[in-house]
Amino acid sequence: MANRFYNTASTEALSPYESAATAATTLADIITAAPAAGEIVWVDTASNETTGTAPTFLSPTSATPDNPQKIFCVSDFATTPATLATGAKLYAGSNLHFQLGGDWHFTGVEIGSTPAGGSLGGGNITLGNNQKANNLTFENCKIVLGSTSSIVAVKFGPNFGTSVQYTTVLVKNTSFKLSNTGQKIGLNCGSFVFDNIALDTASSTPEALFKVNGLNKTIVKNSDFSNKTLTAIVDASVNQTDFTIENCKLPAGCEIISSTMSTHSVVTMINCDSGDTSYSFAKYTYGGSIVANTTVYADNNPLKDKSTAVSNKFTSTENASYTRPVERTYMIPITGSSVGVAITPYVEFLVDGDGAAVLTNKDVVLKAELLADAASTLGSEVTSYPGIINSASTIASGSTTYTGDAFAVERTHRLSTAQITPAQAGFVKLTVQLLKPSTVIYVGVVGVV
Repeated sequence: MANRFYNTASTEALSPYESAATAATTLADIITAAPAAGEIVWVDTASNETTGTAPTFLSPTSATPDNPQKIFCVSDFATTPATLATGAKLYAGSNLHFQLGGDWHFTGVEIGSTPAGGSLGGGNITLGNNQKANNLTFENCKIVLGSTSSIVAVKFGPNFGTSVQYTTVLVKNTSFKLSNTGQKIGLNCGSFVFDNIALDTASSTPEALFKVNGLNKTIVKNSDFSNKTLTAIVDASVNQTDFTIENCKLPAGCEIISSTMSTHSVVTMINCDSGDTSYSFAKYTYGGSIVANTTVYADNNPLKDKSTAVSNKFTSTENASYTRPVERTYMIPITGSSVGVAITPYVEFLVDGDGAAVLTNKDVVLKAELLADAASTLGSEVTSYPGIINSASTIASGSTTYTGDAFAVERTHRLSTAQITPAQAGFVKLTVQLLKPSTVIYVGVVGVV
């Protein structure tokens, strides 16, 4: 396999660019030379290409999702490369839109748009367009919006349209540089994973780091954003996303969402904090939100992280309903000694408000899912919900008081399902659902007896 070489400083470019001495000076020339499947394009750390026209780089026809075209930056360019590096640059010219489509794997390359962008589309970066299906990986890269206009963005995946192509993107160990507080990382259509990303020290601080523009599933993990005073992570006010941020370091006071949620979006935060608070949890939907709360908690057998007592504050909007519950699932381990033993799942919760009205089993629901057959993995479900056409009944009073609520008269409830008998070791899933609109409860105890 010959492999190819790419370096803007090359003085003897000669197709098919199979040596450092005859390296191509543009990525377009490399594509035209049509590398064979599996060939690597080595790029020198000093290579610095700025296109004269708005570039649309579609991967060579030999590239596939399983074998994308590799563009690897190396420091030992003059010999058989063996050392990956960073520093090579690939930019769109002034006020020009940069587009990348197809199957690519970039390592150590800085991709960007040059300053002076500003017109609609000028200065944008689209990584995954709608001209073909996209499978993109960026490792140890830097993505730069040089334009200072607030209307440009880094966009992952194609926009909505009749010819939208499916896109998968992995961005790993990569930094972003934004040049205006109105700029953002746009999430269009596709499936995206951001692993150990950061904002460059010279980057502007965006109003919200991510903006949902299309249908997508997005995971952000292992990333440190604490060098910027971010006010929010994601704007999910339009279109639909299943967005998860986990195990990330945030600046103090940073919110997860910046505005009201769109109808079908879900944003979940797991274990993200400005310090070492590892119980952090939040979930946001159109029907409401759930956040970890250390101020209000049960006095007896409370939920805990390490030694910290917590509750989960469920807040429903006016949009909550049977089909749009505010819900969280808790896992109860079933060990060998517990198999075959009858248990009764329950939760205890406090209703927000001094002397709050009682709630019914159609306002708050507890579901238990388990393996009830020793010879099958087919699951079973038991629920406290009385049924759609049956009348509601008041939930029993709770058995614990709460610290931190300052209510003279506490309204507490203890909600149980029918008795269940797990037939296999593993977990029982307990799901608490708040169905009543415009209601706040603090779930303080989750367990079985």
